[in-house]
Order: sequence, then structure tokens, then C-alpha cells
Amino acid sequence: MQCDDVILYLAQSPDEESNDYLPLPVRHHLSTCLTCQAERAHYLRLHRELRALRDVVIRPDDRLLTDVLDTVRPPATVTPIRSSRRKAYVGGIAAAATAGAAGALVLVSKLSQKGHRLAG
Repeated sequence: MQCDDVILYLAQSPDEESNDYLPLPVRHHLSTCLTCQAERAHYLRLHRELRALRDVVIRPDDRLLTDVLDTVRPPATVTPIRSSRRKAYVGGIAAAATAGAAGALVLVSKLSQKGHRLAG
């Protein structure tokens, strides 16, 4: 059994302290390989931290909606539409997609900042 094979088992493992669910060759490798033991400890710690996050509620900042709208609002220029209806629809769809992507980026950025404050 190679370390790469054991790592695959560890990545899929439930968060149990016991190794009983692992196949015997994996358990044997774990008993002799310090690298894989450290990796197992890493996965167990990660599972504990994720379990602790189940009860954490992150409330977005009250200014989040304003920040998103400020980010996605187009500049205040008016141009007459002299193209076909189809081009207008395509332009509208592109603008909506861009606005959605920008909103998602702002949201992820805000939540990431909050997450760093909670973790610290």
C-alpha cells in the first residue's frame, strides 16, 4: 500500500477517531507511516472545525445591498437604441449576467472578510 492510495481513503473517510472502518492494508500502513498519520490528523482536525461551523450564523453587513448595487450600476449615460430588438435582448442578458457576477463577487468578498474576522 502506497501513501497516495492511503490518502484517497483518508479524504473520503468519515470523521471518526477510530480506524475500524478502514481496510486492513490501510490501517497497517497508517500504523507505520508518520506522513499518513499526520495527514489523518489533518483530516480529523478539518472535520472538527467544519462541525463547529454548523452552528455559526453569518449575517451580512447591512450595507451589502448598497455595495452590490453601487458595484453593478452602469454609469449615468444615456445612449439611444438604434439597433434591432434582438441586439437589445442580447445586451440586456449580458448586462444581467455581468451584474449577477459582480454581485456574487462582492458577496463572496464580504463573507470572506467576515470569515477571516471570525477565524482570527
